[in-house]
Amino acid sequence: MIDFVSLSAADWGHSSQTFSASDLIDQLRIQTKAAVENFHFTVLEDDPATHPDYAGFVRVVGIIPVSAEFFDAFFHGPSGYRAQYANSIETGERFNAAVVSAIGDMLLPHEDRYPSGRNADLVAASLRGGHSKVWFPKEMTDPAASSWWHGATSPINWPRWLEYWSQRPEPHKGLFAYTPLEPAILINGTFLHPATHEVWNQKPERSRQLYETGWT
Repeated sequence: MIDFVSLSAADWGHSSQTFSASDLIDQLRIQTKAAVENFHFTVLEDDPATHPDYAGFVRVVGIIPVSAEFFDAFFHGPSGYRAQYANSIETGERFNAAVVSAIGDMLLPHEDRYPSGRNADLVAASLRGGHSKVWFPKEMTDPAASSWWHGATSPINWPRWLEYWSQRPEPHKGLFAYTPLEPAILINGTFLHPATHEVWNQKPERSRQLYETGWT
């Protein structure tokens, strides 16, 4: 069994509110439950594939609003999401799977929030698919989102990532510890064909990228 990790604060660089990796998953369940019950989380949405070879494939996506303190610890802390990938690909993937399962368990019973016309089988297959993942909200990852990082600090100094980014022009996104004004966690289900449930792995190199650079 691969255990979750808490990296050395000196090696990691950025200090966050102290949570173990297991505590982060427990807190995520609490914040997801609150978001659903208070209707801060309203709907799951369809996200169609844009790759021409996979026209018609779709995944279910959703946004979970969280507190700023939790966002910082979850994504930027020494026991958080990226820290698990910094330790190893295997640890990162195991943590991602645990996080996806925790969120999915909260969202799947709420069929009133499903995308229009999507049944429970498709939503479950997408959310629980082997290539489902969580990540930063789109305001930080959309290619058009080109301004947020101007005010970001880069206190993460994990040696492997420092070496990678030292050879590349700014922005050094893998070293940032930025929290947006409306912190939230994006869950991306697995792309699949609605009729056959054939699966498409959109980012086969994602885990390796996170391990090597802290970003994807």
